[in-house]
Amino acid sequence: MYLENIFIDQFRCLSHLETDLPPGRILIIGNNATGKTSLLEAVFYLVTGRSFRTRIDNDCVPWRSATGSCACVRATVRHAAGDSCRLAVTLGPGIKSVRIDDQPIDRLASLWGRLRAVVFTPDDLQLIKGGPAERRRYLDVALSQISPDYLFRLQRYNNALRQRNALLKRNDLSDRDLRANIAPWDTQLAEQAIPILMMRQDFLSGLEPRTARMYEKFLTEEIAETEKIRLSYNNSLRFELPEESGLDEPLQEARMRMVELLRESLEDDRRRGQTTIGPHRDDFQVFLSGKLARDFASQGQVRSAVLALRFAEAQEMEARTGEPPVALLDDIASELDPVRKERLLHLLRPEWQTFMTTTRREDFPPGSHFDAVLPLPLDNF
Repeated sequence: MYLENIFIDQFRCLSHLETDLPPGRILIIGNNATGKTSLLEAVFYLVTGRSFRTRIDNDCVPWRSATGSCACVRATVRHAAGDSCRLAVTLGPGIKSVRIDDQPIDRLASLWGRLRAVVFTPDDLQLIKGGPAERRRYLDVALSQISPDYLFRLQRYNNALRQRNALLKRNDLSDRDLRANIAPWDTQLAEQAIPILMMRQDFLSGLEPRTARMYEKFLTEEIAETEKIRLSYNNSLRFELPEESGLDEPLQEARMRMVELLRESLEDDRRRGQTTIGPHRDDFQVFLSGKLARDFASQGQVRSAVLALRFAEAQEMEARTGEPPVALLDDIASELDPVRKERLLHLLRPEWQTFMTTTRREDFPPGSHFDAVLPLPLDNF
């Protein structure tokens, strides 16, 4: 899939941009604060209806838009099968509307999967160095683009989790009343949690060998023989999950075991005011040569590992959906040494539409091919 065109109006510092786009490599070049990252952010709004930089939509609306105008992003997406769709997101003070083929949608879930993208940013180092929430979000964003069922179950799970946590914080309930009120939410949590965990583990099982192959691409042949990368999922439920999702009896047994664990943890959960087991508490860890990368990896190793994770994510997404995602690379070249930079470009397959931002054309090796160059600020466009 790729964007055939894009229209951006009043989005952060981008006052207006409208252009056709080729399906290959697109270089976005300009000084700092000219809107390079904002352009990628605008594209990502068409993927998820949200930003990859902020949780607050109004951050993307220039202050002058408070007088009545709104930020708007529109694009036509061409799919591998030849069909296309038009996507549009409008943001303003108290306003957020999403349209697909000019028809408004009520739920953001309807947008997911229309356009899929993988985002590479300098902040990706937190995938390894950061806390579990960063890695859970990585899994959730990737899987929600791939599987509508995953997104549906994740939303149901989060709703049940909010309800259960609200009950845990109530001081006016006796222990008996709390158990009676919380039991239906325990059942709903388990109903959604087991498939979520199984889909996460299945995704990681496909991601791990791809990540290993990609990681080797950033190493010398000698180092690649000994330095291996491994991914490990940490399941807070502490029991083995069924290997196949189509078998009702093992699924039901796993759900019942989770309900029992929730009951056993109720006293501790009430004391903490939050649910302490489930997908929202899980993590996956990255190991290099058997050691936890978060604690032992060098900066160069971490950069190579996160690039490998992102490339593996794109490949796994393509394998599961039948078409490549759009790649959004925000100022990645400036963070890499010349060898990693050249290998990065080699790994960007020509059938992927790739948006790459930079402040200097010289950040890329001589002779690097781009199908389009978009100069910013817009006066030069």
